[in-house]
Amino acid sequence: MILYVFNNILACAADWKLIKENPTATVNPPKIKRKKTDVYSKEELSVLMDYLEEKPFHWKISTLLTLSTGAREGEIAALEWKHINFKKGTV
Repeated sequence: MILYVFNNILACAADWKLIKENPTATVNPPKIKRKKTDVYSKEELSVLMDYLEEKPFHWKISTLLTLSTGAREGEIAALEWKHINFKKGTV
């Protein structure tokens, strides 16, 4: 991603005749290795939901928000009341 941005900047500089040529024009971007993501099965989610029945409400809601939105830990922890719209039913 950074290479594309840098290449674009230098291409503009070359077009504007600020530099002779774009030195990144012939650079091959590195290959990105994709991480395999683990996804919970229906059975695992069922076990988790059963486990949460005995836990305090804040654990239930934070877990359900995480599972249903895909939000990260920091995003869930940063939620405030102003982020919740009860009329629209949105977070």
